[in-house]
Amino acid sequence: MIVLILILSFILNVYGINWGLPSQERTNLVFPNVQENRRLFEILKENRREMKGDIIESSQLFIKQYSMDGSRVLNFPPDRFPRNESELSLLRSYLLTSSQDEEHVVITALSRMNPARLDFNPHLFHYGGCFIYTVGAALKIASFFNWIHLTPDLSYYFTHPEAMAKIYLAGRLVVVCSVLLSAFLLYLLGQMLYGRETGLFAALFFVISPGVVASAHIMKPHLFAVCFVLLFLIFTLKIKESGARSSYILAGLSLGLAAGSAVYLAIFFIHLLTCHLLRFSGRGIREYFRSLRDSSFLLALCSMLLAFLITNPYYLLSFKEVLYEKSYDLKLFSFALSSENLSHFTFFFFYTVHGIPLTLLVFVGLFYALARGREYWFLPLLPVFYFLMASAVIGKGTPPNFRFALALIPFSALLAGLAAYRLWSLRKRWIHFVLMGVMAFTFSHALLYSFNFQQDISSGSTFVRSGEWINLNIPRGSSIGLLHLFTPSTTPPLDFRAFKVSVYTPRNLSSGKGFLPQYFVATKRIDDILVPHYQLAQSFSPHWPFSTLRFKDHFALANREVFIYGRIIP
Repeated sequence: MIVLILILSFILNVYGINWGLPSQERTNLVFPNVQENRRLFEILKENRREMKGDIIESSQLFIKQYSMDGSRVLNFPPDRFPRNESELSLLRSYLLTSSQDEEHVVITALSRMNPARLDFNPHLFHYGGCFIYTVGAALKIASFFNWIHLTPDLSYYFTHPEAMAKIYLAGRLVVVCSVLLSAFLLYLLGQMLYGRETGLFAALFFVISPGVVASAHIMKPHLFAVCFVLLFLIFTLKIKESGARSSYILAGLSLGLAAGSAVYLAIFFIHLLTCHLLRFSGRGIREYFRSLRDSSFLLALCSMLLAFLITNPYYLLSFKEVLYEKSYDLKLFSFALSSENLSHFTFFFFYTVHGIPLTLLVFVGLFYALARGREYWFLPLLPVFYFLMASAVIGKGTPPNFRFALALIPFSALLAGLAAYRLWSLRKRWIHFVLMGVMAFTFSHALLYSFNFQQDISSGSTFVRSGEWINLNIPRGSSIGLLHLFTPSTTPPLDFRAFKVSVYTPRNLSSGKGFLPQYFVATKRIDDILVPHYQLAQSFSPHWPFSTLRFKDHFALANREVFIYGRIIP
């Protein structure tokens, strides 16, 4: 049965996995003039700077150069080539990056390394080295079998976008493989705690969780690290049971690899400490403090640190660089434990990641684990603690971040699996029908995400269709307004050099003061701030097999709706 669950996971996660990748269709829309492309590509190649990431850096340069009130216009007139780094980087992103705005940083980090000189410094510490090096190894293996083509010559990828697409695809498959491993480890963990049937239910709920399916289509470390978290939980339970020194070492190594992939997961050290102290329960406070000097516990700490530093050696070798980037990250995020953040995070996690039916099972399982868990009563407290911490981490002006919630999905799947098995054991037909309905609803929700990813491929993509419409129907030289800098994740691919592109804030648009562009392109309906100055000229939505079917991508990842507004001339 576990094999069938893993096959189901593979199908759900591979279907649509090549969404939003560089393609010839996208290149033709942004660079339609074939005769001058060779010269333009040479300029893009020569002016590429070694920096933290093309889009991130160019965005900072752009903000410095162009005020966000639309008073300055980013203009690509047909009679000249772009000159400054902002213009070059924004154009280059449509040749080299995917429609997910952070995937490219992994490829950029790998491109900075020089293995011939034993230089493996990624110059990127927002993502863990364990993930970056794993993706690098996967790319090298794929290159060895001639599945992908690796070359330092950027111009090759400019003219062969399918070659760049395969690089992203290989990285995404690394995440898919980690999901398969996580599902199997969750099955083992459930079997250890509550029996084989609970493990099977838990693995099934994990692989059909919409949050897992959506994240498995992206080359990022947050879901990749979950398999190490599960390994860590398995070994910490063995610590609780036997206290074997090998379990301490393996638990430390697993946690080090998890933190080495996504550093915030080091917070799970609390669970290691809890399992260790529970071995000495009933012996008094003094014995608790003495146990912290226990050789097995110290070995766990050392092995955790060793695993982290082996996969992230430049935390020591390039400490100043790490310190600079982490100080920058601290400016982007803040910690605020409040009822507002907690309620928003709770709604998003349970409603979006799982859906209401599966959420009800999770809470039934939580009640059962706390009320009748006996030996493992402490285990549900770990995700509750982590949930509170994750809900408090917010970005500047943004709600709590979903990426920190991915490590919670195995816990909720385990609790749902426990509830499902206990309810199924009641042997009442109506309960069986209800449980099968929960599974069917959750599976269909996950399948819709995969289908949406599949739609976002080449000609089926809303971005490609809207880019074609703009190039054909909006006159050259017209002014186009955007709410964001144009990148493959925010703006359809179009011949930017044929238009005058400007960026506006909603406040400036609603006031109607200053220069107003002739057209406006957005990935959400903004009638409330454009009326009465604009009217909807055209819109593009995903194609669905049934006209009555309505699906909303809560993660706003793929095949986003596009709305094109035209200015009303008095």
